[in-house]
Amino acid sequence: MKFEPLLAGGEVHSDQRINRMQNTIKAGVVKAGLAVLLLSLASGSAFADLYVGSTTGQFYSGTTSLGSTVDALTFTGLPFVTSGPTVTLGTFSLVDLFGNYDPYTFKLTVNFTQPSMGGSTFTADVSGNVSWGVGSATIDFNNGPVHIGPQGSGFYLSLNDVTVNNPALFTSLTGTLAANPEPASIVLTSAFLGGLIVLFRKKLRSC
Repeated sequence: MKFEPLLAGGEVHSDQRINRMQNTIKAGVVKAGLAVLLLSLASGSAFADLYVGSTTGQFYSGTTSLGSTVDALTFTGLPFVTSGPTVTLGTFSLVDLFGNYDPYTFKLTVNFTQPSMGGSTFTADVSGNVSWGVGSATIDFNNGPVHIGPQGSGFYLSLNDVTVNNPALFTSLTGTLAANPEPASIVLTSAFLGGLIVLFRKKLRSC
């Protein structure tokens, strides 16, 4: 009669348990991932992915508005319709080699008609400093994202700096739009990760 060593049998049994644990974890990951995806798609985002609106802009000397033109630098607002993330918010033109070197600021007003919430629309004001050079002007914005909409929801807008060289009739002012994550999606993702950790710990204890 031939006997198998206990060690070998123990190793086979242990390998089988490890394989079962790995298969169970894989199945749990797939099921949980599908559940999160389906719930996220069903709940949608806090706002639609289409952004519609228009812009206006004014130059200021201190608190005094100088309108949309200062010296030879002019801003022209535009309507926009975009699904993001990039959006064109207007154009600058410069038609003189020499500009006024007084310190100016530029304020862009963005009026969103979509997305909206409960019939309310949103407006964002973003300011930048105007600096002049020989045959050029630069509008330096705070490039950090500006939150638009209710706290914990809404979306973000960030602007790119603009350098306008003479002669330049249509130098675009562009920005980036980013949706704020839906709170429900954040909760679902956290629950998914937490569930994986609990499942993994339980399976380790059972080995």
